[in-house]
Amino acid sequence: MPEAVPFNGARVNTNKAAQHAGYNNFKHLLESYGLRIWEIDDVEEGKAILRGMGYNVD
Repeated sequence: MPEAVPFNGARVNTNKAAQHAGYNNFKHLLESYGLRIWEIDDVEEGKAILRGMGYNVD
């Protein structure tokens, strides 16, 4: 059963959160949504996706 709040709400980096969500890394998460690591707006959107999943990333 998944945790209600991943990592008990503690702040985690994007790679750790993406891996916990089932991706190889943050870049893999971005690419799966058609986003690019070199586009700052895409990176921010990727972080927003992780936040929507319940991860506390900055």
